[in-house]
Amino acid sequence: MCAGSFYWARDREERKGVEAKIAEAKAREKQAAWIRELEIRDREERELQERAKRYTALKEAAAAQDAKAKAEEEK
Repeated sequence: MCAGSFYWARDREERKGVEAKIAEAKAREKQAAWIRELEIRDREERELQERAKRYTALKEAAAAQDAKAKAEEEK
């Protein structure tokens, strides 16, 4: 009975070690997935900001061109 208890105690310890390694690997994968998601969101945010800047620049250029055209018509 003591030998069986000793055997199963060792088995439980080994299983705990394996389960800890599995949990650690899952945690690393979860962290890596989260980092990838943040990088994707950051890239999308930068693209939106760049698109907004281009739109604003085009709108300002069109307004300036319209103002120039109106000034030439008044002459």
